[in-house]
Amino acid sequence: MDKPKLILNQMLDLGGIATKNNFFSPEAKTILGALVHTRKAFNELENQKLIKPINTITKVRNLCQEQFFSISRLGSQFVGRTKEYKWKGATKSPYNIMHESMIRDIALGFLRFYHQFIFEIQYHQSFTNLRPDLFIKMTHKSTMKQYIFLVEVERKKTVDRVINEKLQKYENVLKDFNFKRYNLNAPVKVLVVYANLDFNCFWRPQEYFNQEVRVEIEKLHKQLQYLSSLVRYLPENRYRFLSFYNFYRLHEPIWLTPSGRHVGLLDN
Repeated sequence: MDKPKLILNQMLDLGGIATKNNFFSPEAKTILGALVHTRKAFNELENQKLIKPINTITKVRNLCQEQFFSISRLGSQFVGRTKEYKWKGATKSPYNIMHESMIRDIALGFLRFYHQFIFEIQYHQSFTNLRPDLFIKMTHKSTMKQYIFLVEVERKKTVDRVINEKLQKYENVLKDFNFKRYNLNAPVKVLVVYANLDFNCFWRPQEYFNQEVRVEIEKLHKQLQYLSSLVRYLPENRYRFLSFYNFYRLHEPIWLTPSGRHVGLLDN
């Protein structure tokens, strides 16, 4: 599948909107190379009216990173998925641009690396008193085995806030949760992706060799280790933790369990 069609299909899977920065090329050696083909593809799609830029709410510094684009009805027709197009009127830009971009980085990671699965992706869906940033249901195309993930993308000053504001609430709800009421018949895992306020989540992996970025990555690494040390009481098979800078490697066995083990997403 060529780059423009791939972007249209994945943008539709993502919920209809994304930025150029989300569609960087992980294989590229430089940040310029990571985005050169994406910019070309977006320009081509916009000229053909297959996607359209969304007006930003506030003044932005970098349009490539901060301006969202939405797929048009014509774009969904172009890839033969008209029935999945459900938006009416002009799409509004998200208020918290960085946070919404981070969520799509994670969702796109699933789409990139788990080709053997069919996806259901929802944003901010409510489950009793829980409202995860991202709900992902994966169904294997051959075996029909399912995996369900409730994803929280947390950008906070300290990990204590993640525990106090999110994890305690999740555990209080899930310990007596009626999963069948929401058709959650597969094992459900809670994924916590953490970044502190100093880390620029628009950075791409091609920028990680910069000294400024390396310092912030080391801070995040230590904070995630600290977070893991504080949540040993949580059920081992329910929670997984990841530093945001590893978003492009989420298919690798780098997720931390409450006991501090490194596992893959589909591991028990």
